[in-house]
Amino acid sequence: MIQTQRIRYCLKQQKFKEVSSGKGVVEYFLVDEYDNERTVSAMAKLNWRKQLNTVKPIHHRELPLVQALAKASINETIEVDFTEYNKKYKRGTVRKQKISVPNVKVSNKHYISDISSVVDNKGRLVQLVAVSIAAFAALIMLFQMA
Repeated sequence: MIQTQRIRYCLKQQKFKEVSSGKGVVEYFLVDEYDNERTVSAMAKLNWRKQLNTVKPIHHRELPLVQALAKASINETIEVDFTEYNKKYKRGTVRKQKISVPNVKVSNKHYISDISSVVDNKGRLVQLVAVSIAAFAALIMLFQMA
């Protein structure tokens, strides 16, 4: 007999790090009902408005939690029931069978405010270099006129 395995979590923060255009990793920072802090990571895709579109847990055992987090807002408390999932996928079964982990559609489409983008940072750096070169060229032209 498997005991009911329900746990309450409060979503404290989420961060997204873009690795390539529109794709990256989202980190969810949680506190459980016993005041234990936990971080859960998932692969993520953004839509054209830079909103989370889909997430996919990195570890298959976190699927029920990631499904709940995809619908949650910051400071919202969620309750996750792992009972059915644990009945279907007993611990240690990952190596014995391939488990397909689905993408989870994100229903709470708020903008990612804490985004760390490798792509955006390269763009900003190129923009800064271009402005610096233009300013330097303008200074040289001013000195030549004087």
